[in-house]
Amino acid sequence: ASLAAAGEPLARETAAALHGRIAVIHTAGDEAHAAGLRLKAQLNENAKVPALLAAYPELDHNDLVGWDLAGDLQDRFVLLILRGGGGQGRLDRRVDATRELLAGQFAEIRGIEARGTRPLARIMSLVQYGDFVSCHLADLRGVDPVPVDRITRLKEALADGPGA
Repeated sequence: ASLAAAGEPLARETAAALHGRIAVIHTAGDEAHAAGLRLKAQLNENAKVPALLAAYPELDHNDLVGWDLAGDLQDRFVLLILRGGGGQGRLDRRVDATRELLAGQFAEIRGIEARGTRPLARIMSLVQYGDFVSCHLADLRGVDPVPVDRITRLKEALADGPGA
């Protein structure tokens, strides 16, 4: 998919792309990473699916090498590249080069850019996008995004154990 601005219709399309697949979230810049952490958590809790998260430039030291999948595995993952605001020069070049190197390793690669003139607005544009994605994916999967049964059971187990 082409690079697009964050928004609800795009979130619906992203949820459809993720349905039956695992999200791999790459974040470029602090603003994007804050939103990426939230997106991973929202996919886990709302849609009840696993997700992977890595940040540039660190992901280019290890993750880049690990994405060398056989054809039958490539369809199981969707790469979401979240970018923070403003031109980031060298970081933008790194993201673009990495995207080219990873082309063909994923069922789809989607780039999402933060919107807004201020840092908080840019972060919130990505957070809103991620929240919409997680809820649309929950709907596609037929799961209720509200209950977190395993967390409740974990809390109960810890409350009943020694040292509680």
